[in-house]
Amino acid sequence: MSNRREFFRSFVKPIKKEEVEYLHPPYFKELSDFEKCKECEDKKCVDVCEEKIVKIVDNKPVLYFSESGCTFCDECANVCKLEVLSIENKKDIGKAKIDILKCIAWNKTVCSLCNDICDERAIKFYSFFNPEIDNNLCNGCGFCLNVCPTYAIEIKRGMV
Repeated sequence: MSNRREFFRSFVKPIKKEEVEYLHPPYFKELSDFEKCKECEDKKCVDVCEEKIVKIVDNKPVLYFSESGCTFCDECANVCKLEVLSIENKKDIGKAKIDILKCIAWNKTVCSLCNDICDERAIKFYSFFNPEIDNNLCNGCGFCLNVCPTYAIEIKRGMV
């Protein structure tokens, strides 16, 4: 299956770093709080992530959904000594959206990889080929991103 996925990905232009809006672990109160992360020396949030999606960019924890998604296990918040990440601030990561021009299912090719992996059942197929995301159910976990062969799904904070 990965050969098929790589074939379709070959048609998509790569994303430049400056175009990326980084998403953060879902346990922060204010984005400005991440400035405190510069003081953290051990970056344990990276080590405890069971899915290995927490990476450090500019001394701040960000989520990389290239191979997995967030299970909301709370471990990154539990180890945060500076309390930038805290269980009390737990929230959805963002909302997903499907770009229908990139989505092969919207373009009459059978594909339901995003639906198959969505534990929240937030992706609904209408007319067999037209997936849509129910933002009332989507928690922005990111599992659908890494299975999409054409990178047709994106997640942004506050997206509806």
